[in-house]
Amino acid sequence: MLPQNTLLRAVKPKAGDIAVDVSGKADGRGAYVCRCSECVNRARKMRRLEKTFKCKVSDEIYDILGRLCDGGTCG
Repeated sequence: MLPQNTLLRAVKPKAGDIAVDVSGKADGRGAYVCRCSECVNRARKMRRLEKTFKCKVSDEIYDILGRLCDGGTCG
């Protein structure tokens, strides 16, 4: 487990589309992904956000998460 402030967050508000929450304070159901590109790629491949939010997540969300990766390694 990692501290939340070291993770990337996607959020699904009650009304609206899924978005990347850079501030970490947006209202709605949140899902966290490690900041390494390996974890983001694994989440995309296994469709983890779709399973969490129970709806289709566009590839654009995964692309944004990938661009926000800090290039570090997991853990």
